[in-house]
Amino acid sequence: MSIKKSNPPSSKILMNSLRQMGYTFEAALADIVDNSISANASIIEIDSPPNPQEIYITVVDNGVGMDEEELLLAMKYGSKNSLEERALSDLGRFGLGLKLASLSLCRILTVASKKNGKLLAMRWDLDSNAEEDWCIEILANHELMSLPNIQKLLSMESGTLVLWQNFDLLNKISGGKIYKELSDKVVQAIFHISLVYHRFLTKPYNITISVNNKLIKPLNPFLTNHPKARTLRQPERLSVLDDKDIERSIQVEAVVLPYQSELSIQDIESLGGIDKLRTMQGFYVYRNDRLIIWATWFKMKPDSELTKYARIKVDIPSTLDNIWQIDIRKSDAQLPSKIRNTLRAYVDDVMQTSVRRSTHRTVLKNKEISHIWELHETRDKKKTFKINRHSKVYKNLKKRVDEDQMTFFEEFLDYVEKTVPYQDMYVEVANGNISNDVSDQERESLISGAISFFEIIRHSHKNKTNEELINLVCQNEPFSKYKFIKLALEEFYEKRT
Repeated sequence: MSIKKSNPPSSKILMNSLRQMGYTFEAALADIVDNSISANASIIEIDSPPNPQEIYITVVDNGVGMDEEELLLAMKYGSKNSLEERALSDLGRFGLGLKLASLSLCRILTVASKKNGKLLAMRWDLDSNAEEDWCIEILANHELMSLPNIQKLLSMESGTLVLWQNFDLLNKISGGKIYKELSDKVVQAIFHISLVYHRFLTKPYNITISVNNKLIKPLNPFLTNHPKARTLRQPERLSVLDDKDIERSIQVEAVVLPYQSELSIQDIESLGGIDKLRTMQGFYVYRNDRLIIWATWFKMKPDSELTKYARIKVDIPSTLDNIWQIDIRKSDAQLPSKIRNTLRAYVDDVMQTSVRRSTHRTVLKNKEISHIWELHETRDKKKTFKINRHSKVYKNLKKRVDEDQMTFFEEFLDYVEKTVPYQDMYVEVANGNISNDVSDQERESLISGAISFFEIIRHSHKNKTNEELINLVCQNEPFSKYKFIKLALEEFYEKRT
């Protein structure tokens, strides 16, 4: 008969090995914020030192706090069973996040907590733990009271303080310039937190998260309140069996953002900048309202400039963690094969609508405008742009020059058509660098050109009023692109009558 014998791991070896889990600074910080939200905190304050003399990170919240037994359990590796069903407010997964996230970046993790008027603190120190397996430190009162930002915790009725110290890995990466490296990491984490927790930063949660006393604003990738953000279908619930064959549901919603020119400066800021309009298309997977993974198509569609307005939000419960393969860091997920085909229909819908939205203002769409450029199909079914020889601007020009001049001009237009810098234009449009603004000099030139065009068409439309002629002018490019042209023409011809 076989026998059983205890064979516990060495804490020194295991704790140091687990530091290589691949946590980024922002993902590790988010794991601590998860704990604060799970503890029903309404205020979460993240702080880094104001000067290079002290190197630390603290996260203080006003959650329910922990007594000695609860804190001891929280500091234990594997404090919860990942297979147990969790409350909707619980953002945890394996009961490892606090320890793994923290000690992946630093060598000393201290957690102080206040509950029922009692304050206590415990610490994992990888260096001191090397001598005694799995022995945690319980801080003496004078040690507790000397912790950075402990006064913030003392001012709260209940709550928790997490303290990171001794950033050995960051010290190596930065070549000794650890204060600057840490400061840069904190700034980079602000975008991550504002996106991942954007639902918690608004109603109904109204949680406040601050970094060095500055409130973080929510970054909503769907521009929910924008009047021209289009929902393709009503949010739909899909049934999915979990790993225990219990029926669960996920919610899916496909959204197409407004056209770039319809976005205000505030809209662009709330998206995280104009570059995010293109780079952050795709699926957004939320677990218990916390964003897990974003800006991916799960290999369903290639990245494209024309689909930059497409977003699909998927809400899943924590009971589907195993099906979605949520990792320990809660920063990655895999699309279950059993719902891939269902979600593909959403991808097709949102792709088509986004492409239509991107191209609805192209030369082929608005039949009322006489365009300078038109799209042609080549023999090999490719697309190319050519000057529109049927445009009114072109026809009026042709009437005013002799045949020899027109021959040279046609040669020039042919060169222009063959040298359109498609790739350069694509790159600049994708990066949001193309401007529709015109200088004062260009503005005057456009107005002068519009007046000349007005005079030309007046002779062939003698029965039309000035108002009708102005409308005709404004139906031709480039005048159709600028509202100030019509106003300038109205003002000019009003003075002459």
